[in-house]
Amino acid sequence: PEGLCVAAGRVFVANSGFNFSNFSYDPGTISVIDPATNSVIATLPVGLNPQSVATAPNGEVHALCSGDYFSAFGRAFVLDAAAPAVVDSVELGASPGVLAIDPAGQAYASDYFAGLLKYDTASRAVLRDAANAIPVGVGAAGIDFGAGLTWVCVYGDDQLVALDAADSITNTFSVGDGPQDVAFYTPEPPVAVTLAAFTGRAEVMIGPVDTDAFAPDPAVARDPRMVLCVGRILPHKG
Repeated sequence: PEGLCVAAGRVFVANSGFNFSNFSYDPGTISVIDPATNSVIATLPVGLNPQSVATAPNGEVHALCSGDYFSAFGRAFVLDAAAPAVVDSVELGASPGVLAIDPAGQAYASDYFAGLLKYDTASRAVLRDAANAIPVGVGAAGIDFGAGLTWVCVYGDDQLVALDAADSITNTFSVGDGPQDVAFYTPEPPVAVTLAAFTGRAEVMIGPVDTDAFAPDPAVARDPRMVLCVGRILPHKG
């Protein structure tokens, strides 16, 4: 099992199908689980090596298949969550491993070397494929959205980058070793908080968002304008 998401009151789990006996991939599937009974109610065939699943604004589930990295490549499968059934697929190319869908229905898929691939979940039109990926650095990984920006972990560069609505990098933050995932959180009352997961030792440090200087001072934790990162302060402006 790999990624999972919840849609239509069900849990959708990606099964990569990796075969440890010969280091190849069996056909990938999505398990659909009824959380009321904790039972699998359907197993849907998708492409090779499904790694990530996400829910679109219209309620459909999108399953990102990475392929086998040399002969089969990236494709997103579209699932009717209520049926449940596979209804379509979108060819992306490269070998993306993480999928995230913003509130407007734009899907971003991160590929370690290519960068970000992008498609529209409503029309299923590919906007940025492997030949025209959004450059973010080496090692694009986890993705989330917040404060009008797209946040991307860049594993190989030890960075978290922020993209604007035009998919241009507006800010780059040096963070801990090998960031893999990020989550943007707005509590009540609204406070912009960004959480990032790292492969190395984790630290929690808090600092004001209106400065470029990192200030790991717990005394400023009550400031309502914060960006919190597991690993390092992320000053977020705007």
